[in-house]
Amino acid sequence: ADRPGRSTPFGLHGRAPSLGRLTPLSSPGISAEGRKDPLPDNTPARHLNTERQKTYNKRMKVGIIMGSDSDLKIMQQAEAVLHELGVETEMDVMSAHRTPERVLDYARGAYQRGVAVIIAGAGGAAHLAGFVAAVSAMPVIAVPIKSSNSIDGWDSILSMLQMPSGVPVATVALDGARNAGILAAQILSVADPQLHQRIVDFKEAMKEKVYAASARVREQAK
Repeated sequence: ADRPGRSTPFGLHGRAPSLGRLTPLSSPGISAEGRKDPLPDNTPARHLNTERQKTYNKRMKVGIIMGSDSDLKIMQQAEAVLHELGVETEMDVMSAHRTPERVLDYARGAYQRGVAVIIAGAGGAAHLAGFVAAVSAMPVIAVPIKSSNSIDGWDSILSMLQMPSGVPVATVALDGARNAGILAAQILSVADPQLHQRIVDFKEAMKEKVYAASARVREQAK
């Protein structure tokens, strides 16, 4: 049985609507004809949306953790792009193998500290991201790192990619901390229109750089 409040393709109770007679559907803010109508400020729906946004705005931090301070140079790329996009971060070092209790405390307390997404980077037998994903309900992004004891990075990649069903970890490229930061920001932007616009502008700037490079190369080829 579905849990209370859980949506299914056929509504809360899993029953398909009768197709014998089609009637226009409407919802708060949308008329039966499909026109978007602004919600009055005093409607329950407007109040609920406002309160949800206030709550979410307090939960806009990204936690960045790594298995060793030798990973810092790579993981700072995630921090840099998140700050460029206006997202608050926290950063720490902890080892899934040498300090498992600390990782457990960090993962279980992240939500209460206002962390919305965790980025975990590690090399070798890289279990940090999977450990965090196993003991918390937070979205976890993994950064495999080509460390000194790594088998050309493949051990790190496979440790993060091959998670069991039910414990997902979003794994970026080897040493791809910058992409991890961008992905974390995109996750947060779903409920933050201002952050969404900053990401749109960020990607527009990347596009303009490509156009500029194209113009330079074509000019040189003349």
